Amino acid sequence: MAVEKFSVSFEPDLGRALREAADAEGVSVSAWMAEAARQRLRNHTLGLVLDEIIQEQGWSWEELLAEAEADEAAFEASPRQAGPPADEPRRVDESPAEERRSP
Repeated sequence: MAVEKFSVSFEPDLGRALREAADAEGVSVSAWMAEAARQRLRNHTLGLVLDEIIQEQGWSWEELLAEAEADEAAFEASPRQAGPPADEPRRVDESPAEERRSP
């Protein structure tokens, strides 16, 4: 596999954290940085696509962020049911009483 070599510099604490993270995942610093670069490039590309969609729709980031903040505030203020989230399966002993009754 062909590779391109780069020389990069980090603050000592960041370099230490980078080496520790790579060690913890059992990969080289180069492999860890390559994956970080791939993720950053994906995020960059998604941002460009979102910018294009927003412009095509005539929206603005400010409007979208304000709407998202309002939705989040409404969610936080709404009463919630106790128990697991709806997308989590219930345990057998958590099923409604009607399901536990014998015919």
